[in-house]
Order: sequence, then structure tokens, then C-alpha cells
Amino acid sequence: MRQIGLVLGPSVTIFLEPINFTMSSLTVTVYNAPGLLMAILWFIEGIVTICFFHDLPATIVSLNQL
Repeated sequence: MRQIGLVLGPSVTIFLEPINFTMSSLTVTVYNAPGLLMAILWFIEGIVTICFFHDLPATIVSLNQL
């Protein structure tokens, strides 16, 4: 994800150029929109990682120790 962000982050500026709005006290412009997008993608990646890669149930672990 980090390498994808490093490669795609600067090029995303082209697609996000018309963005200029304010969310509460945060002003989103063409300069910080790629960073915000990458932060959202990191958050999604973290949720996916938590959902799909978790510890095995205790019953399976105890059977393997026998």
C-alpha cells in the first residue's frame, strides 16, 4: 500500500484538481486531496486486514498442540 501510495499519490492530483471545499475546520484543496485520499485508502486497508487476518480460534490451536 505504501508503494502504491508513493506512485499514485502525485498522479492523483490531476484527477482531484477541481476539488476545493471545507469540511468543518479542514479545507480540502488540490494540494492536500491526494493525502486525504491515501489516508482513506490506508483506513480501508486496515479494516480489511483486521477482518481477514485474525487469530485462529482457541479450539483449533489446542488441537494442534496435542
